[in-house]
Amino acid sequence: MRYYFQSYKQVLKKDIMLVLIALVLLFFTFGYWLVIPVFYVSLTISNITNSIIINYLCILFSVGFLFSLYFLPINLKVARNIAVSKKHSFLSCFLMIEVVWIVVAAILFGIAIIIFLHLNYI
Repeated sequence: MRYYFQSYKQVLKKDIMLVLIALVLLFFTFGYWLVIPVFYVSLTISNITNSIIINYLCILFSVGFLFSLYFLPINLKVARNIAVSKKHSFLSCFLMIEVVWIVVAAILFGIAIIIFLHLNYI
């Protein structure tokens, strides 16, 4: 795990513009990666099933997926560095990194939703 952090640190030092571009895009496209999953995905899934848990999980993972797309160029460079140094497949390294980003973003969004619901902001 430490090697992944070092690889991210190396890529972020080298290409700081990728981080700035991703952060600006996240701010200006907030509605895209948040509103689409919350409204469209939830309505589509609720037509298919009545389970609140499945609906909630689909919303979380779709937010995580759309959020992780903004960091795709950074993740590609990190996966390339790791694949070369550890002699693994580039695709397997990239998929592992991307899945971790999706799950972490989904968990953080889920925690934020629970906190907002608990504080009666939503």
